[in-house]
Amino acid sequence: MEGVLLLLPVVGIALVVMTLIFFLLTWMGPSNG
Repeated sequence: MEGVLLLLPVVGIALVVMTLIFFLLTWMGPSNG
């Protein structure tokens, strides 16, 4: 179970990064078009 606990921070950071990228693409998308 220790492996799962070590993966939690990695999964959290990955979700935050994906959310930021999705937000930037959504915010910058309409500006270009």
